[in-house]
Amino acid sequence: MRKLTSVTLFCTTLLGLSPSAHAFDSVSVNSVDSVSINPELALSLPQPLQIGAMAYCEGSSFLCDDSLSYFITGGYLGLSLNSGSRSLQLYTAELGARFFPVEFPLFFSLGIGYRSITYSVNISAFQIADSSVASNAALSFYSFYAEPAVGWQFSLSDTFALSFQLGLQVPLFPGGNLNLYNTQTGANSNNSDELTVDNANYLSRIGNIPLPTMQLRLTWFL
Repeated sequence: MRKLTSVTLFCTTLLGLSPSAHAFDSVSVNSVDSVSINPELALSLPQPLQIGAMAYCEGSSFLCDDSLSYFITGGYLGLSLNSGSRSLQLYTAELGARFFPVEFPLFFSLGIGYRSITYSVNISAFQIADSSVASNAALSFYSFYAEPAVGWQFSLSDTFALSFQLGLQVPLFPGGNLNLYNTQTGANSNNSDELTVDNANYLSRIGNIPLPTMQLRLTWFL
């Protein structure tokens, strides 16, 4: 902001004009004086555990309104089942804003994120064709999404706040993939026509189903 003020002063002096108060007022509008970043930890569904951060700013910018805060969060879960014969992987990442129309506890939020779900299973020997056998399969769903949500935030102390939130992930550009492969030969759905399964449209329709979410979140104000 100091650099911009100096440029304004230089230009007005160069043109033989005297800088007015209005010129400096226009420079100081929409300034961000400080930003506070606070860690968050959440228990949630369908992603069991998420970590992230909440931020708000102080200044004359409309982004620093007292009713607004911003967040970024993500989570990863990897489970191995039945001695490694099955596995489940969940991944999510999201950023957005929260709006508090009144004093605590009510708030609304809107986030944009990405999610992926992969389920892998050892199917031993599955006959795809007369000359093709698959030993493993991996089913994946992935999508960008928008998540509107409503929640309640309660202050536990000057340092901690607890929030409960209900939302709905609305898929944007969903997709899916079923990959069959043979661990001995290295053949899979991507390099072998015999293992290719034409199911992209079907999996995409499944991935297009909105997904309800629930979150219990702890915020630590530093």
